[in-house]
Amino acid sequence: SKAEIIYLIILTFVSFFYRIYGTWLNHPFWVDEFSTSAQANYYLKYGLEVLSNPLINFEHNNYIYHFLTMIVFKTIGVSEFLARIPSILIGSSIPIVAYFFAKNIFNKKTATISSLLLTFSYIEIAWSRQARGYVLLQGIILLTLHIYFTILKSEKPKSRLYFILAALVIAGMLTHLFFFPFLMMLMLHFCIAKKINLIKQAKKLKSLFLLGIIGAIFYQFQFFSILGQILKAGVLQGNNVWYYHSFLWREYSLLTFLAVLGASYAMLKKTKFSYLLVTYCLLHLIFVCFMLKPYVSRYLLNILPLLFIFAAYAIDQIAPSKIKFFSLLMVIFIILNGDKFVTKPKQFYSVNHDFREIAVIDYKQVYDLIRMKG
Repeated sequence: SKAEIIYLIILTFVSFFYRIYGTWLNHPFWVDEFSTSAQANYYLKYGLEVLSNPLINFEHNNYIYHFLTMIVFKTIGVSEFLARIPSILIGSSIPIVAYFFAKNIFNKKTATISSLLLTFSYIEIAWSRQARGYVLLQGIILLTLHIYFTILKSEKPKSRLYFILAALVIAGMLTHLFFFPFLMMLMLHFCIAKKINLIKQAKKLKSLFLLGIIGAIFYQFQFFSILGQILKAGVLQGNNVWYYHSFLWREYSLLTFLAVLGASYAMLKKTKFSYLLVTYCLLHLIFVCFMLKPYVSRYLLNILPLLFIFAAYAIDQIAPSKIKFFSLLMVIFIILNGDKFVTKPKQFYSVNHDFREIAVIDYKQVYDLIRMKG
């Protein structure tokens, strides 16, 4: 409808403004952003040779984001602001993608509520302003789920949907290792949904050809080597329940409570595909809590939009249907009364807003001091 189009245009503008505001001041990089800039410059200097040259200290992760940063560097210039441009643009689109996904899974009201919460979320804005690929992974996962569910819901899906899904899967594999558990879960769900016998399918030529392509991608981008290094380093062992419990229940208690409530409502009402979304969130939490030794709150970013969507569904369900715009008033109240949301745009958003995890140092000030001292 015309009102929906106007709403989405306004939301896109607001989302973009909140995320780009003040980034042109070129706030200093933190350590991982230095890595992004370095990898983008490797692309500029060596081209695709970076994938095979052992003398180059190349990061076999975040390929897509590094490549996008390289394009910006090559076409516009090099600066902290420009390194963050891909993340700003992608992060600005997350509320819009979430809107269409939530509308596809639940309803229009849930879509509206979730898009508003994501637009003004402090953590979403903060990570949309960093030269890292976390919001890119969010976008790829949401789009993959949206296209996947559209295919399953259609009696005769259009062939272009399969091509889009394949492109998103490849993009996900080239973005972050967190995409692989998600992909395996999605493939298993597809086999169950379509009642596919994996052993019989594995014997077919098409399946072998597809597995060969996936294996070639894994080999080319050294995923097996990376996995070996991770296992050798003992990274896949830990018990981080205390940390993520503190993050979700103490820092984001309202969001977590509403998300659990919304997920429970969805499963009780047997809302289509809700079980898949809940399973994915739980499996990811199990992975970061027990299988991944490092613990940082940004490892939860890829499931955060789903938590917002479930929370939005809870608000939609508990709001009295007889009182018009009650759910919208609830959302406005939540945004205005919590430090986890932003009402007035800021020039700087700290990645340590919730937990102090990252050393954020004004390197320019340090270098200027050294230069003055001689």
